[in-house]
Amino acid sequence: MIKIGIIGAGGISQVAHIPNFQKIDGVKVEAICDINEEKLKYVAEKFNIPKKFTDWEKMIEEEIDAVCICSPNVYHAIQSIKAMENGKHVLCEKPICLSVKEAEDIFKTVEKTKKVFMGAFPRRFLGETIVLKKMIDEGFFGEIYYLKASYLRRRGIPGLGTWFTSKKLAGGGPMMDVGVHVIDQVIYLSGLLEPEIVIGATFEKFKDKAVDGGWPPVDTRKGEAGLLLIQEKVINPLEKWKLRIWQLVL
Repeated sequence: MIKIGIIGAGGISQVAHIPNFQKIDGVKVEAICDINEEKLKYVAEKFNIPKKFTDWEKMIEEEIDAVCICSPNVYHAIQSIKAMENGKHVLCEKPICLSVKEAEDIFKTVEKTKKVFMGAFPRRFLGETIVLKKMIDEGFFGEIYYLKASYLRRRGIPGLGTWFTSKKLAGGGPMMDVGVHVIDQVIYLSGLLEPEIVIGATFEKFKDKAVDGGWPPVDTRKGEAGLLLIQEKVINPLEKWKLRIWQLVL
């Protein structure tokens, strides 16, 4: 039996990681950690997780085999490193860290501890990726010298008004959130590892009409009612009723 500990009880844990771990024979979600005690209790009861922690450092001392990190981005590197140093394998939500230095520290820890570390990049496992990878490796397309990828999200700004829209905690905007998925995908497909130039641009054309688009799902936001109205001043008046309904639901 492989015992898993989850750091972070938010939307991605509840919608993706926990229910899918629980579908795998020989895997048990043994523990979960979150500083939001109301959410922690709700998620532990909903998914029948026996051990609850508000301190992630205490959780990684438990007799578990692996840690799944679903906390705010700023904590990914330190939690990954500490978990491996405590003898745990790690699956870390993207982005795995916020700087080159943190990335180097993570992989130095992998080499030192010999533990498995993996970033949560599911696009590598899509059917089309598997087929394309095979074709590329077999030389079907010849020399790969140009790739172009894009990711379009139409549902607003996820986590609006929470850590997710704080640069200090999230590290950046859509490139750090969804852009990393397609970047990882083309690197994996092509083996192109060292970019020669990087160009970026940011826009705030619709910030006065911003909504969170329903992510994370309302029923995963236990204990966060106060956070939903932090950005009310930049919300389109026609959308404010949605926030009030969400607050009532919580």
